[in-house]
Amino acid sequence: VKSKNRSILHCSITINLYQIYTMSKLNRISMADVNEQPRKAKHLLITDQLREQVLDNQFNGRLPSMLELADAWSVAPITMKKAVDTLKEEGVLRVVRGQGIFPTRLKRRRSHVLAGILYGDGGAPLHSQLIHGLSRAAVARGEGVVIGKPTEGSVDSELMEVRRLWEKQGVDGFVIWLAEGADKEQRSPTVNYMKKEKIPFVLIPEPNSKIYHDCSTVSNVDSMASADVMTHLIASGHRKIGLVCNEYAHQSDFFNNRRVQYERSLKAAGYETQPPIQLPAYPGRKLTPLSKKTEAQIRSCSAVFCVTDHDAFALMHFCLRLGIRVPEDLAIAGYDNVMLSEVIGLTSVEQHFSRIAEKAVRLLLDEIEGKSTEPVHLNVSSELIVRTSTQVIGTK
Repeated sequence: VKSKNRSILHCSITINLYQIYTMSKLNRISMADVNEQPRKAKHLLITDQLREQVLDNQFNGRLPSMLELADAWSVAPITMKKAVDTLKEEGVLRVVRGQGIFPTRLKRRRSHVLAGILYGDGGAPLHSQLIHGLSRAAVARGEGVVIGKPTEGSVDSELMEVRRLWEKQGVDGFVIWLAEGADKEQRSPTVNYMKKEKIPFVLIPEPNSKIYHDCSTVSNVDSMASADVMTHLIASGHRKIGLVCNEYAHQSDFFNNRRVQYERSLKAAGYETQPPIQLPAYPGRKLTPLSKKTEAQIRSCSAVFCVTDHDAFALMHFCLRLGIRVPEDLAIAGYDNVMLSEVIGLTSVEQHFSRIAEKAVRLLLDEIEGKSTEPVHLNVSSELIVRTSTQVIGTK
């Protein structure tokens, strides 16, 4: 019995010693983890606190230096650098060597995708130039581009698309050609939303400078281009010059801008202005016949200034039907210089929409990266390209 009890006691002591050994080993591992944890916890804690301060706009444009931040948190500079680098990777901060640490506009992880929202139905003649310019400029800066769904000129559709791309797709900002609302003197709901959400955006190509003075813009509002068209027609010997638009555009801002210069040029030359000649539709749609009044207006002119190239194409179509020769009977100048204009020899104004898009991308990235904090307004000059649809003639 005593031998058996000694055996049991020996086994019990062995088991207890093993348990003590195992527990001490686990304790050593746990202590190592605990010793390691404070460094990780401190770094993550600083990151969270600094992020919260940046998002709460507690820094006026620029953060304190790395050493000043480290001193404020009572940590080593290397620990603070880890926190700053983490927020830099998230897109909350940017570090400029020799200048300092700055909050970005987004204050979130960047998707590196920019969005383009274009006015119209997606088939507008200048859309391809804009898309080409957006893509080329974005790729050069390592960015991607997504083009939003066509807005069909609807303010509501435009706002819905901007919200979808911002809230669900996570794009970094917008280059946007605003849809025209019923009240052109009223600020766009889309702009109001983007301002409220502090979304980076740039407006193109002819935003109202009075309403959107606090927004970055790239414009091609260039009265000199319209003046160049009129100067060319007047210098070519034309005295009775008409202004042509379509029934959809006669109340647009671009029509009014070109009409002002049309009237100003004729008055300066001492010639009479003519009532606008309104065509029934764009080419590509079913064209209704011209009214007798419109036909008489056309036949009374020796030259016309069409506010878009599509209006010029439609007018050429009607001239063909009516037996009016271009340019012998009627000189025609357009505006936009779309691809077909060069093919058929239409005198037109090149607006450089691709260049507008490229400048807009650069402005947008400056806003996203926090390099620009105030609105910037740029203008791209247009140029007249003279072709065979206009010619020097005698008076008519």
